[in-house]
Amino acid sequence: MLLVFCFPLSREDTGWHGSYIQRFLEAEVNYLLAPSVSQLSQVEFEKIYIPNPDLERSLSRYKTHTYSNNTCVITGLTGSGKTMLIRHVFDIHGIKPHIDGKSIIIPFNFDNALYGGVKDVFTRMTRAACDCLKKEFPNLHDIDEYKEDFYDFIASRRNDLLYVLEKYPSATKFEQLASLCETNAFAFYSCEFKFYLNQTDICPIDNVVLIIDDVEGIRVEVKTEDSMPRELLPIKVTLELIECLQNQDGIPVPWSLNTIICCRHFVYRLMGSLPYSLSKNYTQCLESYAICSQYDLRESPSLGSVHIRGKV
Repeated sequence: MLLVFCFPLSREDTGWHGSYIQRFLEAEVNYLLAPSVSQLSQVEFEKIYIPNPDLERSLSRYKTHTYSNNTCVITGLTGSGKTMLIRHVFDIHGIKPHIDGKSIIIPFNFDNALYGGVKDVFTRMTRAACDCLKKEFPNLHDIDEYKEDFYDFIASRRNDLLYVLEKYPSATKFEQLASLCETNAFAFYSCEFKFYLNQTDICPIDNVVLIIDDVEGIRVEVKTEDSMPRELLPIKVTLELIECLQNQDGIPVPWSLNTIICCRHFVYRLMGSLPYSLSKNYTQCLESYAICSQYDLRESPSLGSVHIRGKV
């Protein structure tokens, strides 16, 4: 049966610069082609997905121990399916860490995040990863009960973080830990996360996957003295986290570290053109920690390629 809808209203009558059908279906079309993070967190991706078999196979290898560190950059225009692809491959529902076999998947998303609060995003998610490990492996030596061991762990691998000794030589170990948590919470929870991963007899996790998505969504509400483009701040803090997780003072780490970065083409170009230090740019720094690869989603998917099963 063919149904024909006739809309007598003209463009001038509606005040709408487009067809009436476009106006009527605008919300649904935008939802499918460029959904916001809040919308994506409600979507069950086994019910709505745009298949990309080649990329799925390429990315799936990062879901298990890879015996080397890897950085994968997925580039593409808005609506090309970057977010949907990684959320489908890594089974991400909502924005929270989860364990898949012997891997822990940690998604970082910066949609509508404030420029100055990027490190807060990393701090919250790293702390959430610690809670995820403690919930999954309740026999872990919790830092609340093993403060002495945790202090010795930091002192042997990141003694530079215990800078409180320079101002207060008489500070106890516990006072130093409390000061670190207060002044540099990101470093504190990064060390806690690594402390749990190193308990290999209790924690079988041998692969860490960092998902860095929507770096273009950062907002700048006030003028900052930092001349860095706002889209690169998540990349900079990602490097700090990678460095912390790999810094074992010559001791091999028992896990592989795979970082997946989703961004638009101009961000990838910025990563290779702006200096991270006097001698290196962001891309070079990533390559120094891992084997770096890039996948480009060149074309936006057609509506006909969207798979929908059941109710979303």
